[in-house]
Amino acid sequence: MNENPISLELWLPSLKKYIFKNIEGMMSMNGFSFNRSDFSFFRKDGKSSTDFFFLFVNQFPVNYRVSFLLQFLNHDIKTIKEAFPLKSTIADYKLRALVFFMSDLISLSKKKDAGTETVPDFVLITNNDLFNAADAIIKLLQDDAFPLCEQLSTIEGLDLFFEKHTGWSVNSLNPNNITSEMIAARLAGRRDYKEVYHLIAEDINKKILAFEMDQDTKDVIDKFNDFLLRNY
Repeated sequence: MNENPISLELWLPSLKKYIFKNIEGMMSMNGFSFNRSDFSFFRKDGKSSTDFFFLFVNQFPVNYRVSFLLQFLNHDIKTIKEAFPLKSTIADYKLRALVFFMSDLISLSKKKDAGTETVPDFVLITNNDLFNAADAIIKLLQDDAFPLCEQLSTIEGLDLFFEKHTGWSVNSLNPNNITSEMIAARLAGRRDYKEVYHLIAEDINKKILAFEMDQDTKDVIDKFNDFLLRNY
């Protein structure tokens, strides 16, 4: 005999209210302002900015799901991406520097326990699910997201991130992340830019051989490299 499914104990407005109540104080202390219309938090960092977007999926009467994404917009990276003459050839071209989903932060965290599953979101059915999800989100914000916000507010911090997480931009399979790494390395001047691009190109070639990327992506990244070398 099949067990009876667990009854949904939550309502979307009440779970949003609970999440807000538990995170608003720490978000405010870290300089973020709340936008109620899309349940996001925004912080200005000079000419750059940082956004937290909390995502709620309503699958009533089965469950709800909650996660967040963290978006960094760096003024210098935006300016260079806007100037690239072939930007229309890159699918879903973005001017932002980086976007992290909640699952990305869990994957990157050194504090993650061995064997811990990297989940794309939290599934909420019972009140206990909501309490556990809120506790986990608070821990992610304090241990990982806020320190990352401080680091990635500058070009040097972005370059340090890419240096520490070698291959991350290509492994994301996102040309926008790849071009952000190239710009950060070029502007920061800490690393040998030609060596940085050589490693990126090698990684892209491996992805092409594994049928995870196509040659068109490699071609446009090569052209972006030429553009950077000529102009910056």
